[in-house]
Amino acid sequence: MKLHQWSVFEQIRAEGVFVHVSTADAVDLNGKLYAEIGHNLYAAAGPPGWHESEAAAREECAAKVAAMAASLTAQAERIREGGR
Repeated sequence: MKLHQWSVFEQIRAEGVFVHVSTADAVDLNGKLYAEIGHNLYAAAGPPGWHESEAAAREECAAKVAAMAASLTAQAERIREGGR
């Protein structure tokens, strides 16, 4: 089984924020699920989130980007009104 992770970073470019896509092999170790990348294991349940479906990873990513967009829109309004 594969695990999927879409990480959102604060770096903004012309096409939007930087998003990094990762896929890892799922490893069950003593009943706990881990993402194996190279020879390293990362707890699948811990942050950042690993998902069993790419769709779930995409949705988490999209929600984070949408929250960032709302924050930037609110900031733009504050700037227009004389704030920061």
